[in-house]
Amino acid sequence: MIRMARPTLLVALIGAVVACAGAHGDLPDPQLMRPVLLHAGPECAIYARCPTQKVLPDEDLAQAKDLLRAERIELAAARGEREQVQLVLRPGSELAGVSLSFSALEGPAVIPEAWSWDRVACTQVRRGSYHYGLRTDQSGLLPDPLEPPGLFDAPGGINTSLLLTIEVPRDAPPGEYSGSVMVESDGFSATLPVALTVWDIALPEQHRLINYATAVESEPAAFSRMRELDVNTLKYGATGIGVTVDDAGVMTLDFTEYDRQAALLLDELGYYFIGVPPSMPLTGRGPVDNYLGLGVQVGSDEFWPLFEQYMRGVGDHMRERGWADRVIWKIGDELPEEMYPITAMMCERAKLVWPELGILLTTNFMSDELAQHLDIWCPGWHLFAVRADEAPAQWLQRRAPGMEMWAYLNSAYMLNAEWNPGALRLFPAALAKNGFTGALWWSLKATGSGYGDEYEGEPDPWTEMRPYKSVRPDKVYYDFGNGHMLYQTREHDPVWRSSLRWEAFRQGMDEYDLLMLLQERAEAAVERLGAYGELEEGLAAQFAAESWASTLATGFRLQSYRGDATWIHRFRQLLANEIEALGREPLALIGVSPLGALLSTPATIKPVSGSEVDVASPAEATIFGTCREGATVTVSGERVEVPPGPGYSRFTHDVALQPGRNLVTIEVTAPDGATNTFYRELLHIPQAEPEG
Repeated sequence: MIRMARPTLLVALIGAVVACAGAHGDLPDPQLMRPVLLHAGPECAIYARCPTQKVLPDEDLAQAKDLLRAERIELAAARGEREQVQLVLRPGSELAGVSLSFSALEGPAVIPEAWSWDRVACTQVRRGSYHYGLRTDQSGLLPDPLEPPGLFDAPGGINTSLLLTIEVPRDAPPGEYSGSVMVESDGFSATLPVALTVWDIALPEQHRLINYATAVESEPAAFSRMRELDVNTLKYGATGIGVTVDDAGVMTLDFTEYDRQAALLLDELGYYFIGVPPSMPLTGRGPVDNYLGLGVQVGSDEFWPLFEQYMRGVGDHMRERGWADRVIWKIGDELPEEMYPITAMMCERAKLVWPELGILLTTNFMSDELAQHLDIWCPGWHLFAVRADEAPAQWLQRRAPGMEMWAYLNSAYMLNAEWNPGALRLFPAALAKNGFTGALWWSLKATGSGYGDEYEGEPDPWTEMRPYKSVRPDKVYYDFGNGHMLYQTREHDPVWRSSLRWEAFRQGMDEYDLLMLLQERAEAAVERLGAYGELEEGLAAQFAAESWASTLATGFRLQSYRGDATWIHRFRQLLANEIEALGREPLALIGVSPLGALLSTPATIKPVSGSEVDVASPAEATIFGTCREGATVTVSGERVEVPPGPGYSRFTHDVALQPGRNLVTIEVTAPDGATNTFYRELLHIPQAEPEG
């Protein structure tokens, strides 16, 4: 085993782009991996920047060592996808009354209205965060809240950032499109050309990833807004089931108010799932002592007849309304193991009367007894009790019989982290890597706690973010932004507003969809090739995990995520090519060994955390795969021997890796001359040293 080198050695390689056989010329890096100067002049400089990066108000992008000068903004997206770019204005003196407008996008078709935008505002943060094994140093005015579009003033000498979103219609023909963005104010105007590549890939109409959160308000407008922002499952949702119990202990339920709310959420707004009240009858402190407001403790002798009547009555009613399988019951939160027996008993009894009910538990560990009755296990990825060297095997064991895995990652909230919002963009890919199907957020609107009299007045995250402060005998923990992603309504603006961090996660949901599509294409390729051996099935199984998502995260904990999230654009470029190639002939399945060669990141957020699995960084790698019988294969221009097989052929080829990034081109050619091209970007870190 080779241990990853220390950060000081790794950082030197971040900028190294050394390709074997000159392969990077075949597939140049996407533009937004670097800051881009689009317009220069004394009135105003305009830059494009990857939205995974916070652009600080006083940051001088003109001094960036990797600054790229370009005449247009270059974007790429699938059909049915939203893609974003930050536009950064740096006026010499104040620009008053700045406005944005957009032309239609023209190409294989005309897309008349594809754009929307928000202005990135800043909130004050007093100090760095220290929590979950992570320390961050950013403070002062930090970009995060998103103001709605409209005329604005851009102060001179500092940055004003705008988040532009392009939404590609699902029926848009693939190909190259062009358009423009116009920036105008009194005495200044600039037209910025835009080039959009629409891939021959269509995302599903609904996100595959479950996005589970508590509503910010129990009002129709808030529910509608959260659904617009891609929350698709609610912890609570509809409430108001009337409960009465007569002297004989017979329960009567009134669903009038509940049905009104449930119909809005499930039928009109299209939430995937809602909760069944009361959520969480079990807590880390023990069973609740006022079940259904009846003064009965959960688990007592008096409780069980009431519990069975309630769950049966609610289940029967939901079944009549066609909602029985669209309800998730969160039975408890971070329960200690001594509470597992009562948890298992409640799950078992609930399932007897309501078999369609989905039951969710957040906990670090899982017992065999509890696993028999749960549908969804949700561990906290930020908790060090969830061991990186043991947990993935446990999750695989529980997934095998059909248990779903969701996760929550409270460390990813951190507003004042240098690596955010990039880490939030990568979180969904890490979920895909580990076979998880849902993400849970404990809150989207929390405003901190534990800070005592450090702050005065009512909290207002629009102007200053307050921390979660926890004082322990040996340490003081500060965490700015924990539980907060959406910015509250204001007197002049009755709409909950998004943030740079939340938009990064939403973009990551698209990458999750792309990974799931890749997985499906790989599995279909096995069938089309007629190659059902262990090799081919292993290749198909690793596509969304080791072979692809590992290039963004070596583990599940945030410390192992790629530190430079601008590489997401390279990832998307390679991923889109692979999805398209798996839909073309001549067909092939391509693999790489060892895994370490695929980790296209020479630096993670915290490379030496002591909690992640070590990986090799090899000086050579093996490209192997399966293709149609009779096809010829070249790897970086070198012809590969392809022995004949039973309708398909297998091949291997060793590749020497240069220091840094290596793009390997694999071309497969059919007897009729048709060619299909696959790419693998591999990494070699020569500073890595053997253990011992």
